[in-house]
Amino acid sequence: MAEVNQVPSRARQMVAIFLVSLAGLLLEVGYTRIVGYKLWYYYTYLVIGLALLGIGSGGVIVVLWKRLRETSTERIVAICSIFGAISIVIGYLVVSNISINTLSIWDYGTKASFKNFGILIVICFAIFASFIALGIIVATILGRAPEGGIGRLYFADLIGAGFGCLAAIPLITRLGPPETIMLSALLLAVVGLLALPQRVSILGRIGAVAAVVLVLLVSGVIALPDVTTETAKEGPEAASYSDWGPVFRVDVVFY
Repeated sequence: MAEVNQVPSRARQMVAIFLVSLAGLLLEVGYTRIVGYKLWYYYTYLVIGLALLGIGSGGVIVVLWKRLRETSTERIVAICSIFGAISIVIGYLVVSNISINTLSIWDYGTKASFKNFGILIVICFAIFASFIALGIIVATILGRAPEGGIGRLYFADLIGAGFGCLAAIPLITRLGPPETIMLSALLLAVVGLLALPQRVSILGRIGAVAAVVLVLLVSGVIALPDVTTETAKEGPEAASYSDWGPVFRVDVVFY
């Protein structure tokens, strides 16, 4: 009987780690476009580092937090997925709306330098925090894998990441990076709802509400705020035409 019960549990974990990895890659690629447009192109590489730092920090939290190690895998996946989805939404709102001028940072010692450097740290933290839940989930599932079972779970992890890379460009072209980021949050919310042992609970209601809101955001029924660019740049409000492409966003401005 125990072996029979392990099969669906392993299958659910494979589906969970597949979707989490898929969401993580969509989130990372989506933010490379957002940050490259909001700031300057060379800040794109910062997103990759922040993503790795967030995922790695999630693994460190799993190792150091004793209470987390004593919690069931399903509960960890459910809680981290639902609140991870919410953190992605909050992170995007912070990154897209906050105003910054990174060129002022290089005026060392000035008030503007310290102010904008602080704003850059806030942006970095918002992106970094969005990946922590992903790291906790992946570290928990792989760390608790039974002997001989980690290979399949890691394979599902790699396939999910591969599909994320494959789907990112078409999704960005079709939806745009902001909606692609919301789609990654929606995938996490779905994982959380599937992992909940009891759907009718406070956490289940939070997850259901989050999923419904995210569906509306991804579909465009609820409009996401546009990305506020650096103050040194011409914003989208000055453009005669503006649209996201597979690599970058193009704003056409006539002088």
